[in-house]
Amino acid sequence: MDTEARIKSLAPTNNHQTDDFIAVLVKRGVVKEEDTAGLREKYVMAEDIFDALLKLDPSSEEKLVKAYADYRRADYIELKQVDASVLAMMPRSIERQYQIVPYELDKRTVKLAVANPVRLARGNLAVIKEMERKSGLVIEISYTTSG
Repeated sequence: MDTEARIKSLAPTNNHQTDDFIAVLVKRGVVKEEDTAGLREKYVMAEDIFDALLKLDPSSEEKLVKAYADYRRADYIELKQVDASVLAMMPRSIERQYQIVPYELDKRTVKLAVANPVRLARGNLAVIKEMERKSGLVIEISYTTSG
């Protein structure tokens, strides 16, 4: 997948894609089928649903992040330890603003863990494109919890 396609895959979603996210939430048991009509009615984007459900029940973060990763066809990872040299690749300001942590460097690919998909999707996605341009590396996104 080229850079443009990867960036578009991170962008906020539309109503049709929201239905896809809701389907994943039901499949994973995060919400019940009977609650989905209210979600569809009230929220336009998957990221809005993610944010609302997380605020409603912060203890559901791991389930929500796993469901969001499935929805985005990305990996969910549990960050245990990050190599300091990989961590140093990203400015701390970007790391904090978007809750992104570089966790692995493999030849020409750097893997980033996103702890809050809402911040990245609603933020300036060009940050990922710019990081690829400056580093000359391909960026792969995974999702993780903030804890």
